[in-house]
Amino acid sequence: MTTRAGKKRPRETLRTHCRQQVDPCGDKTDVITDGTKDSNNPENGSKSADVPIGSRDHLCSECKIVRPDPTEKELIMYLHALRYKGPDFEYSTRLPEWAKEDWVEPW
Repeated sequence: MTTRAGKKRPRETLRTHCRQQVDPCGDKTDVITDGTKDSNNPENGSKSADVPIGSRDHLCSECKIVRPDPTEKELIMYLHALRYKGPDFEYSTRLPEWAKEDWVEPW
C-alpha cells in the first residue's frame, strides 16, 4: 500500500491505524473491526497497539476542538451526605441550606 507521499507502508500497519479511534479524554482506544466497536482491553481479546494518553489523532474531529478551561464558578461542586453508617458508628445531620429545593445561588 502507498501513502499520499508515495511511501510504502505495510498493509497491516495501515489497517490497524485506520481502525483506532482515540477517546476525546485520551484515556482509552476503541477499535472498530467489521462494524463492531471493541474497547482496547486485554480481557476481550483486542490486539490494537496502545495509544499514549493525551495523544491526538489527525482524523478525529473531537481532537481538533479546543475547549476553554472552565471558569471558577463552573468548578464549584457541593457534596454532602445526610447519613454515615459503619460497622460501629452512625452519624446523621439535617439537610444543608444549599441542598433545599428553594435555594438560590448567591451570585
